[in-house]
Amino acid sequence: MTGISAGFGPIRYLDCSITGYLEGPYLSAPYLGANTGYCSLPYMSNPYMFFDLRCGNLGLEALQVIDAEVNTGLESLQTIDAEKNTSIETLQTIDAEKNTGIEIIRFRADPTGLQCFFALYNVNLLRVLCEFDSRGVVINNWVVQAGGTAAGHFDINNINTDIWEEIYRSNDVQITIDCDIGIARKSRPDTFWWGNHNLTSGANITVIGSNDPTFVAPEWQFIVETITPEQVFYILPEDDFPLTGVRYVRQIIVDTTNPAGYLEFGHILFSSAIVFNGDCITQDITKQIVQFKDEFQTEGFTSSMNHRALRKNVNFQFKNLRTGLGNYNRLVDDVFLKARTDLKCLWIPYPLQPTRFGVFAKLTTIPAEQHNLLGDASQDLDFVSFDISVDEAL
Repeated sequence: MTGISAGFGPIRYLDCSITGYLEGPYLSAPYLGANTGYCSLPYMSNPYMFFDLRCGNLGLEALQVIDAEVNTGLESLQTIDAEKNTSIETLQTIDAEKNTGIEIIRFRADPTGLQCFFALYNVNLLRVLCEFDSRGVVINNWVVQAGGTAAGHFDINNINTDIWEEIYRSNDVQITIDCDIGIARKSRPDTFWWGNHNLTSGANITVIGSNDPTFVAPEWQFIVETITPEQVFYILPEDDFPLTGVRYVRQIIVDTTNPAGYLEFGHILFSSAIVFNGDCITQDITKQIVQFKDEFQTEGFTSSMNHRALRKNVNFQFKNLRTGLGNYNRLVDDVFLKARTDLKCLWIPYPLQPTRFGVFAKLTTIPAEQHNLLGDASQDLDFVSFDISVDEAL
């Protein structure tokens, strides 16, 4: 066995000149020794070696290269002598640098924003408004486009306060007023209310929604023709729900037969309401009109009084409200805990005839809850009952 220096190390030659292992006498020669037909390769563990194994009687030539430095993998050339009735020549190359036999498809994931509007809607069950799109995100978000403003403390933005007596008054019986909600496509109003007004039954109100402040491309519009004394409600019909989200809302109000010669409003509110589904209040609703007056006793054992205002107080009850549904959570979280007894909400117990019991009022007290606990709330086995009292005078 001899060796010479080469590019990757010494080259070793092993000669196997006798016949195959099975052709000699059994156990007549040392195993893997000289001239046995087997050639041991003790240098295979060295990755820098070339080996040329020549077995003349078998007609086999093999060349194996392992290059550990560049990690190119394994390259082999195998030739089988055609004289031995074999005619196959194989060349196999594995090149790790070219990723042979591997296909990679890369995907790049980019976050994509998604906004979804989901609502269960009806026009016959209790609805409450506590947050009002009409008040926008900044103060003074109302502008009078036509009809003017009367002299004195009658600014259009008085309609954003909770005080009944602070009003807007125009100079004409036809006005156009615009509301800027402040955020594009934010408002999807389904409930509108005009309170403490002087409109007559012959008036009409056109409401237009747009994302363009010039209203040249309105998203929707409708006309309110049913005008009732003191307050006007408009509840979006089920067939029109939902409206497209808008930033700007315009109201064109015409009341040509108004004897006052001007129009006035204490409140204009619109927003998307908290609408009850499935659960409902009981059929018993208590309504009381309270008179406020200045009164003093006279010497004639009678009294003299000066009338100030009439305000409504409305009471209704929930009986066995299921806490597992969203109605209870929204009522507690969005009304009781946010508005508390500090802020007024628009309560509409009976939307089919909203003017009968609808009030813009505060809770007289946060209700005490009476729970009938029969099991887990997730299984609709927790029921709660409570009374609600709201008062316009608070």
